[in-house]
Amino acid sequence: MMKRLIYILPVLIISCEEQFDFGLQTNSDMEYVITGEINQSNGPYNILIQQTKKGSKVPVAVNGACIKLIDSQNNIEEFRANGAGNYEVQGELIQGTPGMSYHVEIVLPDGTEIVSEPERLPTSTIPDFSIEWEQGLITTTTGLGIDVETPVVYGSLKIDNINTEEETFVLWEIEEVYQFLQLIQFIQFTPPPPCYITRPIGSTEIRLFSSEDFDGNSIEENQFFMREIDDSFLRKRIFTITQLSITESNFRHLENIKTLNENTGSIFDSPPGRVIGNLRSTNSDAVVHGYFQAVNSSVFRFAIYPDEIPNLSSLVRTHGCSDGRPEPPCWDCSLLANSTFTRPSFFDEVD
Repeated sequence: MMKRLIYILPVLIISCEEQFDFGLQTNSDMEYVITGEINQSNGPYNILIQQTKKGSKVPVAVNGACIKLIDSQNNIEEFRANGAGNYEVQGELIQGTPGMSYHVEIVLPDGTEIVSEPERLPTSTIPDFSIEWEQGLITTTTGLGIDVETPVVYGSLKIDNINTEEETFVLWEIEEVYQFLQLIQFIQFTPPPPCYITRPIGSTEIRLFSSEDFDGNSIEENQFFMREIDDSFLRKRIFTITQLSITESNFRHLENIKTLNENTGSIFDSPPGRVIGNLRSTNSDAVVHGYFQAVNSSVFRFAIYPDEIPNLSSLVRTHGCSDGRPEPPCWDCSLLANSTFTRPSFFDEVD
């Protein structure tokens, strides 16, 4: 069994002066999905706007929107476009401050106006935590009825000294970063550079905690997350856990999504039933999904090394690059999703 303590680590410019045809008829078959966040950092803060036709799971980026971030003191800062459907505000005039409230006002290219309900950035947080590692096996059954055992590592979470005097609502998000080594081609004299792959852990899961009806002072979540062991564990791997203190309204929203959607898709998929977020159109019947959230966030990173997994060489399963049937990503790992040749700044710092 392995233990490791985790330590906290504390464009195109579009003018919003354009004229819009506010008499334009809205298309009630279209729905919008909007997600964004402000936290207690100095910025920047981001928002993503997408559009989809009812019944479709293929979103389309919405460009050309005008977006204002407004705080409870009526300060205003405008977002700027930062890629397909993405918008960013630098935090020059507004910065996330615990106890302050924030909302956004959006005008889409067709004149549709959307606003979010004000969110008060939480003041309550929960303490640092530790992760305990253990190995295990999961059994899956193939289409032919054959049981197959797969080696995995589990991470179990423990948090002590929780203060429940103030109601606290928490969301955890987990991702990993690891190296992918490309094959050496016969014309190469030096090994090609590795790619660094970032991917979410358990993207279909929504990990929540509420201090409501909680009468203890510690949390223990066994098998908090799981990762199948493959040959990428032969090199250093970094897990990042983002701990978000969220509002009660946001917590209820995520609870509803979890109830409807956890076993059928990710939190970004359209759920089988409509979940009401904190965004609505003020001048049309446009359906708006999503949430603009104010969060108090902490980022925890920790590494796991090959020598921390007993008998690793006998457990690994290959990516397919070393089994005699290499696929194109084996020669060019930039073809893999969420890959980059740029080494993350924290990769060497995290132990």
